[in-house]
Amino acid sequence: MGRPSKAEIAAQEAARASENAATALDVATVQTATVDAAEPPAGFPAEDFDKAAIAQMQEQIAALKKQLEEKAAAPSVVLAKPDETVKVTYISNVSDDNILDLGEFGSMTGVGWVLEVPRKDFAGKFMTPFVQKLLKKRRLIVLDGLTGEERERYGVAYKDGELLDTQMSSRMLDLPADKMIALYKALCPEHRRFVSTRFITAYDKGDNRISRGLVEPLQEISKADDPQGLFTPILQKMNDKSL
Repeated sequence: MGRPSKAEIAAQEAARASENAATALDVATVQTATVDAAEPPAGFPAEDFDKAAIAQMQEQIAALKKQLEEKAAAPSVVLAKPDETVKVTYISNVSDDNILDLGEFGSMTGVGWVLEVPRKDFAGKFMTPFVQKLLKKRRLIVLDGLTGEERERYGVAYKDGELLDTQMSSRMLDLPADKMIALYKALCPEHRRFVSTRFITAYDKGDNRISRGLVEPLQEISKADDPQGLFTPILQKMNDKSL
């Protein structure tokens, strides 16, 4: 075989330079990469040195710089993993043996149960009109699994103090009166109804932690949701006892 021509050698060198730059250089190294047009590349016969070939290499490296810079500047897209889930719980003024049926996604008995819904299904099969209503009324609560943007989109970006968490729902009767009143005032209407139901149930069972001094302020706050007041059954029974 004859000796390669200058054009063939230049093309081979340019191809090798482009391949090496694409596989071994990151943005920082490519940005500083240059080809000295005054000296031939290492191992390249000086008599066959072609400045035109070097210029072609410089153009290829410049194009590679641009590609890597554009890639670095492009916003990264984080995809949810297939096994990621959205955790939801149910809080409402229902009995402890009430069953919330959510079809193929399962069911929850009473309040405080946690159900995990695959992320890929949350905005699809899971988001039925019934579920949308529960989310809007703050009966079905999203605990985690959604980004801030997604919470805004689905109407579950809760305000501070708006919700009664499951731990608080079980120990709210142990709170000092001033803290219970402040907590109740900040709750959303649905969770205030839940609290009133819990108070009524506890009072009917003879719970001595429920006093008139606590119930009357809560009754006044609840009139924003029900003109008659949500604690009326307790106050009526207290009045009957005092006769």
